[in-house]
Amino acid sequence: MNNIKKLFFYFPKQKFIVLLFALALAFALSLFEKSDPYGPDALLYQGLGDNLIHGDGYIDNIRNDYILPPLMHPLIIGSLSVLGIGGLIFNKIFFFAGLFFSFLYLLKSTKSLIITSFLTVIITLLIPRLNIYGIEVTLFFSIALLFYVFKVNIEKHTVLNSIMLGITIVFFILIRPVLLPAMAVIIPITILWLVKNKKPLKFVLISFSFFLIVYGAVFLLSKIQYKDSRLTSGTYSGITLYSGFNHFIDLKRTYSSDIWREIPEKKMHEGLQILIIPPNGTWQLRDKALKKEVLAFICQNPGKALGAYLWRLKKYTFATDIRLYNVLFWVWISSLFYVVIMSLKNRLRLENTGVFLIFSLAPIYLVFIQALFVYSGNRYLIVPALFFIFTLPEIIKQGNKMYWTLRAKKVER
Repeated sequence: MNNIKKLFFYFPKQKFIVLLFALALAFALSLFEKSDPYGPDALLYQGLGDNLIHGDGYIDNIRNDYILPPLMHPLIIGSLSVLGIGGLIFNKIFFFAGLFFSFLYLLKSTKSLIITSFLTVIITLLIPRLNIYGIEVTLFFSIALLFYVFKVNIEKHTVLNSIMLGITIVFFILIRPVLLPAMAVIIPITILWLVKNKKPLKFVLISFSFFLIVYGAVFLLSKIQYKDSRLTSGTYSGITLYSGFNHFIDLKRTYSSDIWREIPEKKMHEGLQILIIPPNGTWQLRDKALKKEVLAFICQNPGKALGAYLWRLKKYTFATDIRLYNVLFWVWISSLFYVVIMSLKNRLRLENTGVFLIFSLAPIYLVFIQALFVYSGNRYLIVPALFFIFTLPEIIKQGNKMYWTLRAKKVER
């Protein structure tokens, strides 16, 4: 029995063994990951990347509808194209890199080679087939890198680690800005909490400072060059909100543009007219008009708006088309409730309250904010799935410590 336990929780001490095994597993799993052909969005990303590299700027001369993502994904595509790296090879490289950093992070969290390997395989099963040049592949890589760097910071505070954390947060946000509203709240609250509790500020301030410097520089460049925030926030938030809150289409369905074609032509024309930028108009005016329409719809149809939001919320938690994701969610939420109840009922202190709050609140925040927007298909489960699976070991570890602490107290009695 002891030998089985030792094998199950085997943790290699030699770094070269860890790296070699991580590389081999990531390479093997990435070979089996198949990618779908280029989609319309992927062609847009490639076109934007080419524009950047050729000096044409971050302009939409591809589809001419100005539904642009933030800067980072097209910039990566354009930068690697200079080296002759593109297409399927691009996807394979970032999928491999995502698996590699996932493995390194999970090994640090679980301290078990077998559990880490199992969870890394689960990740490949959770992630659906991706389009070549699809934004999801760099999104996967950025999340894995973010968690790995964050874990390194927890274990060892250094100036370099703190700088890397600030940069990796920006990197993730410039691919998909879902964490941006959270950062606007987290930074001032964290600083106030640290000041009040007289905790060391140095490394936290370094991370936040580099986040603000790098993000601020890109934002300033966007304002100077284009008079808007397209580089940092993209241009599509109004469109995705409007598509999720309007009185034209069925809102309790996984969205696709084909839904508009299912309604009468006159009604379809009326609903889509606001999405078209007039000859003398701008995408900013369209975005403002769309958000005004969304607010009006919510005020006039609160029940319908809430129903649509709750339906999408279910699709991000326990009612997805991927059974493995549903199981992951229930395991995660059960583990979280166990820790919270154990802590409150038995007055047990958390080992690291700040880290536990981050790991428990981050996935909850993400599903609640993603449900605001229209998309709820399987491709959009990548972010919450990774946050659930990456935070789970830390939550279970906390629950396990509480369990044994409680048992020790009972033995003493």
